[in-house]
Amino acid sequence: MTRTRSPAWPTIALGVQVTLVAWWVAFMVAFAPQSGFGLSESAPLLAGAVAMTGLIVVGMVLERRVPGHPLAPILIVPWVLTTGYFADIGWVLAADQHGWPGVGAGLALTAPLQMWSSIGVVWLLFRFPTGRPLGRGWDLYQRFAVATIVLDTLLRTFDPLTHGTPLERPNPVGIAALARAEWVFDVLSGLYVLHVVAGFGCLITRYRRGDPVERQQLRWVAVAAAALAAGVAVTVAPSGSWELFVLAGAILLMPAAIGVAVLRYRLWDLGLIVRRAVVYTVLTGLLLTGYIGLVLLLRSLLPGLLPELLMTAVIAVVTLPLRELLQSAFDRILYGSRRDPYAVVRELGARLQAGAEPPLPMAVRELALALRLPHVAIVLPGGAVAARYDSGSAEAGTGERLPLRHGGTVVGELVAARRHPAEPLTPHDHRLLSDLAGHLGVAVHAADLDHRLRDSHARLLKARAEERTRIQGDLHDELGPLLGAASLRIQAARNLLGANGRTGRAEEAVAAAGADVARAMREIRRILADLQPSTLTEHGLIAALREHSSSWAGNLDLRLDLPKTLPPLDPVTEQAAYRIVVEALHNAERHSGGSTVLLRLRHSGGRLEIEVSDDGTGIAPQTQPGLGLQSMRQRAERLGGTLTLAARAAGGVRVNGTIPT
Repeated sequence: MTRTRSPAWPTIALGVQVTLVAWWVAFMVAFAPQSGFGLSESAPLLAGAVAMTGLIVVGMVLERRVPGHPLAPILIVPWVLTTGYFADIGWVLAADQHGWPGVGAGLALTAPLQMWSSIGVVWLLFRFPTGRPLGRGWDLYQRFAVATIVLDTLLRTFDPLTHGTPLERPNPVGIAALARAEWVFDVLSGLYVLHVVAGFGCLITRYRRGDPVERQQLRWVAVAAAALAAGVAVTVAPSGSWELFVLAGAILLMPAAIGVAVLRYRLWDLGLIVRRAVVYTVLTGLLLTGYIGLVLLLRSLLPGLLPELLMTAVIAVVTLPLRELLQSAFDRILYGSRRDPYAVVRELGARLQAGAEPPLPMAVRELALALRLPHVAIVLPGGAVAARYDSGSAEAGTGERLPLRHGGTVVGELVAARRHPAEPLTPHDHRLLSDLAGHLGVAVHAADLDHRLRDSHARLLKARAEERTRIQGDLHDELGPLLGAASLRIQAARNLLGANGRTGRAEEAVAAAGADVARAMREIRRILADLQPSTLTEHGLIAALREHSSSWAGNLDLRLDLPKTLPPLDPVTEQAAYRIVVEALHNAERHSGGSTVLLRLRHSGGRLEIEVSDDGTGIAPQTQPGLGLQSMRQRAERLGGTLTLAARAAGGVRVNGTIPT
């Protein structure tokens, strides 16, 4: 298979960029002080050139990894030419000072080179991050914006007032008639501001239409683009040197934002190669800008060699710690809390101890967010996934697997995806994940025990339900017919006694036995209805409670406060709730001595709330909980709920129960 060779032009462009930056540094050291172009004017341009070098590095690696990517030229060409504008300024000043040739040519090139910074900004705003237009309308507007920039450049090239040139002298190619067209330059400058605003509108539209990954990319770069637009707007203000510092600082944000988008969200699938180039370029630019700004401040405040001595001390005491601080900040953005493993362990332990949510899903989510991993999962020995977290941009198939052990037994595996398919996890990552694997092994074992306990509880409840069904069948098929036959025989005996004319105590005894059998039949029918209410099985809890209310034969006035519907409930939960309600109503009937009993049912926050209250005599202080109350409380606690009995302030008793659903 023939491998596609990467084009050489990005490397050539980077070489040209380094040469231009080197020339600018030489100009700052050797020529700037004598030419009247002081450090306050030249240093911000150097900071901007360093930031542009970061953009060019990103574009170069992009072109190497994805040859022909439409965004690569946008990240390279405008910024090499913009740096050429800086170098052209240096050449014009140095040549004018020493009488070298080419001053006129340098002045003529100033405006054409200067326009590329404006064109680069427009291209980035309208084509980032894909390198392609968002749509035909946006493409046409972008072309119009570039055309106005080119028109402005042409007019400035032939402007006799030499706009944008470092020397105030007549333009050798100037056209005198353009001196009266200052209003045209004002209009074109206003149009450029409008183009920048439209570019932000394009970014916002991309954000609204984009997928989660593209939105994350645009969040980073939109902030940097906003700062860059502000810096460009500042340079339109009246002349001065401070606005160049603003522009340089804004430009420094652009490679940083693109670097984060590339490294954290894998914008162009670049990975490890770009990381060091972008990070170190930005760090160098930030430190250089801070150093130059401090030098200017000290020189304006202190005389002689004292500023240099102080700067030497600052470099020795502050620069290296500051660089380490900035490096740590970038590492936290790109890698999360990898540098502080104890912070990860503390955070994970605190959340596990809080117990506010299921431990395994919470643990994998916190681990993924802390280490900036796109995919983390816990896989059980049988292959089942116990918990997983995906950031929405993960290649879940590319990952590292670490065994989770408890007591020497493997209880699962921790699967951690790479931050980038071409970038394996580092030994530092492996050490941290291995340390966390011990804690996760305990959590997996505890979750497995909890699952087994719940499964055993479900089997017990199922066995109880089956046993109730069997008892129901025995009562209905065996005991019920026997009692019915006994009742008929007793009635026949009464008839025979009456027919023979024998009355007296025997007839009274037989009548009493018949009454007892009739009561036993009614009680059996009640037990049968309570054991397996068909309405509960077929139509749910609300319908079963309404049916029970319709057949209520107690002396109390039963009132209902029930919701119209309930979310789907587990049959075991419905049965427990029904038994608790029926037992509470029967207790109120037997013991309250009141006239009214109220049944209220609510469902909120994943819990079923039951309330049965009466207006009776209340609870005597010496009253001990009976079997009915103990049965209700046990039913609720088996399902993880609670049940309380309390006296009402207005008299009577209130039973409150909650059952998780």
